[in-house]
Amino acid sequence: MIAYSVTMTLQVKEFDPAKKRLVSIVEEAGGYVAQARTTETPNQPCRAELVVHVPTTQLSAVLERMRKLGRVTQEQLSSEEVTEQVVDLEARLRNARATEQRLIEVLNNRTGKVRDILEVEREIARTREEIERMEAQRQNLLHRVELASVQVTLLEEFKAQLEPAPVGTLTRLRNAFVEGYDSLVSSVLGLALLFARYGLVLLFWGSLVWLAWRVLRRPRLGTARPRG
Repeated sequence: MIAYSVTMTLQVKEFDPAKKRLVSIVEEAGGYVAQARTTETPNQPCRAELVVHVPTTQLSAVLERMRKLGRVTQEQLSSEEVTEQVVDLEARLRNARATEQRLIEVLNNRTGKVRDILEVEREIARTREEIERMEAQRQNLLHRVELASVQVTLLEEFKAQLEPAPVGTLTRLRNAFVEGYDSLVSSVLGLALLFARYGLVLLFWGSLVWLAWRVLRRPRLGTARPRG
């Protein structure tokens, strides 16, 4: 018993049609999509990540059809031998079911005390829980053997945008003149706003300073000049 898993990266020209075709290929082969995530970012190539399960008998045909959707940039196939795990689980399941049956027979006889009966019931519950867990593991292994897992990444081919034409000399001069004019207007407007906000205050304090200076400059009365 071999479980197969594949990872593949495809670069496609038409993203949406390729994605729809991929899902159709999986469903036509009897498989299904387990997970899907699409990323669409402005000015960036679209990206989709899908995890699909297809019958192992159809794996080669499905992969061949997937390769035709675009250019394969990465592909890897892995296999795991699970025969021993399945055989071991089946043996443990047989032993657990036999133990469960013996416990049920003991419980049906009810020859012991109530405490002993309760202990048997708890042991039966524990055994059944273990049986369910091993059965789930066995089914999971068989599922991996019957259905191969394929993780596919679809990438849209990046389409570079055309660069704008270079700006001419006259256009550059005009833009520079407009920017200079805007700067001049902004400077004049800034000075006007500054004067409107602080002009009266500066005028008041300037007047006081000027008057003080005039007073200090006047000669003091009663001061005689020395004679030679």
